[in-house]
Amino acid sequence: MLLRHAKTETDAPSGRDQDRRLDDRGHKDAARMGDWIAAHPPFPDTVLVSHAVRARQTWDIAWEAMKDRVPAPQVEVLPELYGADPAQILDAIRTATAPADPKRLLADRPQSRHARGRAHADRRRRSRWRQGPRRQPAHSGACDLRL
Repeated sequence: MLLRHAKTETDAPSGRDQDRRLDDRGHKDAARMGDWIAAHPPFPDTVLVSHAVRARQTWDIAWEAMKDRVPAPQVEVLPELYGADPAQILDAIRTATAPADPKRLLADRPQSRHARGRAHADRRRRSRWRQGPRRQPAHSGACDLRL
């Protein structure tokens, strides 16, 4: 599964893009992502997270929401995920030192049109994402990664 960080502040106090933090909505959406993941197995053995503040915050909040319901995955913070193109993301997944599948990736900006298109297709196929109380948070992007 590929996840995008939750909603962020427009600018970081430092002025550096990688330092942008989640805003209030982002905190709520990240917790909702965690709830959704906990209700929809398979659960990840491994989570790869960009070093961007917003990506780490998204994972930390999502994990807090799901930690009592799913086994703890191995989490790796990988600076190379920040701003990575699709080939670099796949390379990071393939070479991660953590156990194999299933993997969950939380990158700063999943830029792949293919990944975003697949996420859209998955959302359309899984109408429960758009309906009912367990709806996928609107700002997140998610798709299954098949390597």
